[in-house]
Amino acid sequence: MPERPAHAHTARDAHRADRFLTRPRTACPISLTLRVDSPDCAQARTRLEELLRDIPGLRIMTVSHRRGVATLALQASRDALDTMLHRIMAGIPGAEFGAIQPAVLAAVH
Repeated sequence: MPERPAHAHTARDAHRADRFLTRPRTACPISLTLRVDSPDCAQARTRLEELLRDIPGLRIMTVSHRRGVATLALQASRDALDTMLHRIMAGIPGAEFGAIQPAVLAAVH
């Protein structure tokens, strides 16, 4: 008996999948979690705003502040990621980076 795929894919199926890929990958915003040792969360946030002030579309959200560690979520365009990481590493050497993921999939509580 010849092998057959479980579902025969047609051109119509390919077009159906294309509608989910509406934006180019570089246009998708990313989300990055950042942990900074700081007794004052507002001070850590202000320092980040100073470092990254000219990055268009940047959003900084405070997630938590426990035991002297400020956890912040950053959202920006994928194109700004390299610049953002470089400035954070140079300006805040003790910063700890979390996962980088598409902002639409990132949940911040």
